[in-house]
Amino acid sequence: MKLKLVKKLAAFLCAILALTMLLPAALAADAPVTVSLSPVSGQKGETVTVDVKISDKSNVGNASMTVNYDPVKLEFVSAKGGDFGGMAAVGLAKGADGKEIPGQVSVAFIMSDTLQKEAVLAQITFKILDDSGSIPLTLTMKEIVAYAADGTETDLMDTVKTENASVSIKAPTTAPATTKPTTTAPDTTKPAATKPEGTKPMTTQPVTEKPAESTTAETAVNPGTGEGAAFAACSALAAAAGAALVLTRRKKSA
Repeated sequence: MKLKLVKKLAAFLCAILALTMLLPAALAADAPVTVSLSPVSGQKGETVTVDVKISDKSNVGNASMTVNYDPVKLEFVSAKGGDFGGMAAVGLAKGADGKEIPGQVSVAFIMSDTLQKEAVLAQITFKILDDSGSIPLTLTMKEIVAYAADGTETDLMDTVKTENASVSIKAPTTAPATTKPTTTAPDTTKPAATKPEGTKPMTTQPVTEKPAESTTAETAVNPGTGEGAAFAACSALAAAAGAALVLTRRKKSA
């Protein structure tokens, strides 16, 4: 009887010990883990970069997946790992023969510890080749493992959630040509101000002709007076007397 009780007690203790050891892994498995793609948009001919992200406090230590796209509508340009504290391998997926698989980008990473924050695992750049409305991008998980503090691994493939995205094509932003009406400014040139010629009227002064001065004694006295007439008579007599005197002297001398 005592032996059975001891066996039952030992089994109970072992069960408790097993649960204690599995508790961290169980907690890790119960944590919601989401791997998602970021939606992007652009025009035909442009390049867009898609982020591959993982949710916060996932406890994930390693994972691998593929990002699937339409190679007719998108052209793979480049890929690189994100800044999440681990090592990543990103590039075009390859088959067993080593040849690249069109339309698939492989993403794989490993941590020295575990992921405890939301992080960008990888960045993939595509060139848009098509101008249709939307180009889908899908995630396919191949492996995802969470690690407990004691190193216990938990496969999360059955519980992990994936969020797909798409590349939205933007319509060309060609602004319609707006022709502004030509506004002709009115001619503000002032006409030359021509002053009327101020022609002064010619004032013709009357010509006052002075009478020519005569050397004779007649001009010395105002004509038309009694004094002038008398003076003229005297002058005539004096001239006649002088002439008679000259004539007499000539006869005497002869």
